[in-house]
Amino acid sequence: MSGIRLSEKQALEIIKEGEFGHLSLVYENRPYTVFMNHALVQNYLYFHTGIKGKKLDIIKLNHNACYSVCLPGKVIPHENPCKFGFEYRSAIASGIIELVSDEAQKIEALNHLTERFKKGFYYQPHTKDNAGRVNILRMKIEQITGKKSND
Repeated sequence: MSGIRLSEKQALEIIKEGEFGHLSLVYENRPYTVFMNHALVQNYLYFHTGIKGKKLDIIKLNHNACYSVCLPGKVIPHENPCKFGFEYRSAIASGIIELVSDEAQKIEALNHLTERFKKGFYYQPHTKDNAGRVNILRMKIEQITGKKSND
């Protein structure tokens, strides 16, 4: 199964649908990948993270990033194990990632993230206090590709 390339619009739909993905950065010429959740707003991906940490240190040195999402699929067994296949849909977005410093933008991003995951629960909108306890990362999508298994 070689897969079918998707349009940018279809790849963005996968990013929207997926709840989690992998944010990949480059540290000392080596990949560094972390599992994260996200919110897609226009052509930007937003992530929340702690006040300190390795990924923040890396981003200060190198703003290049990519984010991949793979939606759950299933194994397609075959009596010949070399012909096993997988059903999948995946997307990879790449671009420049930065720390959001504007308080109003941080609050807006936190609300977008919470809205995605509230699952029918009411929540009070985020405040300055909430925004002060986390960092928000924003990645501008400069390129996006997608692929799905053959039907």
